[in-house]
Amino acid sequence: MKHTGFSKMLLQYGADVNVLDGFGNTPLYYASKNRDLNLSKLLSDRGADPNIENIVGYNPVDMAIEFAMQSGNSALLESFLQKTDGVLVDTTILHRLASLHKLPKEEYLKVQHIIELSISKYNAKVCAVNSLRMNPVHIASIRNNGEIIRMLVNLYSVNVNQPDNKGETALHKASKLGNIESAKALLDCGANINEENNDGETPLDKANSARDKWKLKLEETSDVELYGIDFNNISDTINLLKEHGAKPGKSLTKK
Repeated sequence: MKHTGFSKMLLQYGADVNVLDGFGNTPLYYASKNRDLNLSKLLSDRGADPNIENIVGYNPVDMAIEFAMQSGNSALLESFLQKTDGVLVDTTILHRLASLHKLPKEEYLKVQHIIELSISKYNAKVCAVNSLRMNPVHIASIRNNGEIIRMLVNLYSVNVNQPDNKGETALHKASKLGNIESAKALLDCGANINEENNDGETPLDKANSARDKWKLKLEETSDVELYGIDFNNISDTINLLKEHGAKPGKSLTKK
């Protein structure tokens, strides 16, 4: 309460509610990180923007999701959700949930609870796309989280073959990153293995291109993992795609 009272006084004297520190953090970010519901509510009521990201891409909503995941208490997150004009429920919260890395099995029930809450109370559209036209399945495939993919497709009917602004499906993303867990989940969920992007490339083409690029890199270094992408995983992903009947796209068959 002491912090809330002091903050209220500063706001009365014209303090900027969205002021940034050297790390790009706002007062609302710190209030959320410290699980201070009263201060978060005060700042939100005074116009604090929960969508402002710091220099590493985190915002107050991320802190609220983290708290809900760790404690099972979604009060802080709900305080943001109640201000649906300030929080992009579809593409901020649902896409953030989709971007979680692999979790212990029991944690997925918490993810499901937050999704259900967003849908039932705040009319979230779980199939919503972001500015790059990626839906939550795209995001989960990039994070290599097969369990989230299965949850989104099997429980919420998110389109597994949604093309983004480049015409790429989630399987294109998983294939070029060597995210084999994502690729397995997507194929289990009915992903079109030979879908072509805007350049006529299939997921197999993207995986082959990534493999060729890393082969060149491996001539310069013995490190099989470069820029977070494991060369062996790309090879395994190519084998998986071929086992499921993957073919090259028009861009290569024309050559």
